[in-house]
Amino acid sequence: MYGAYDWTKALRTVARLEYFADPHGVRNGVTTPGHNLDLYEITGTLEYKIWRGLVGRLEYRHDEASRRAFTLKNFGTTPTAQSQDTFTVALYYSFF
Repeated sequence: MYGAYDWTKALRTVARLEYFADPHGVRNGVTTPGHNLDLYEITGTLEYKIWRGLVGRLEYRHDEASRRAFTLKNFGTTPTAQSQDTFTVALYYSFF
């Protein structure tokens, strides 16, 4: 589920909420089969049209899981955290 609002022609905000249920633990690639995993995500985005197709974007995302599913220890395969936060700063050009 998401919603977006254009404050001006150049400034836009977007909020997104997602939920993923894997009751048997076979589709997530993190837990062993037979162990359920529920994943939740909320993202807030601020976009600003700088010039023609040039857009700057700031984004914050928070991921939450019903069991450990994030932060792999020593580049291994064992998850060590139930949540993670991500900040993104992006600049892109749209040709359309």
